[in-house]
Amino acid sequence: MKDKEGIYGDAGDLSDTELDILLDEAEEGGEQPAERQERLSLKIQRLSVGEKIRVSMRAGKEARSLLLKDSNRQVVLGVIGNPKVTASEIEMAARMRSIPEEALREIARSREWMKNYDVVHNLVTNPKTPAGVAVGLLPRMRQKDLEFIQKNKEIPDAVRAAAKRLTLARKKTR
Repeated sequence: MKDKEGIYGDAGDLSDTELDILLDEAEEGGEQPAERQERLSLKIQRLSVGEKIRVSMRAGKEARSLLLKDSNRQVVLGVIGNPKVTASEIEMAARMRSIPEEALREIARSREWMKNYDVVHNLVTNPKTPAGVAVGLLPRMRQKDLEFIQKNKEIPDAVRAAAKRLTLARKKTR
């Protein structure tokens, strides 16, 4: 098994069969959602970082939502790189304050996700989004949202100042 000691580090004792069972359990509907979520959460917590990375790239929706909150940036990047990830999950990730900057940059690089206004809005209003990324997204923002950004003290000064300049420039051209 290449992932066992590959670039993802030690993958622990999780065999491919156990991984498949874990991924399948996330999609089953036999239990109450809260009980299933709690059981899945406990299993994911017991995984090593290497195992979490492997799971993040193939996980179902419930497991992805849990793994997005992980403190390891490689796990979060694995979730973002998961081919099953949806626009609504990316919207949620762009809104999260605990997500690593590198993950926010990765979201901003994706043309597909940048077509979604809510993703752009969440990136710009997230204080952890690097100022260079957020300023580059400002021209895509609606006027009403630009005015909100100017007044929001949680947003970095550079982004607020750029929003103010853009607002003034748009008002002059009207």
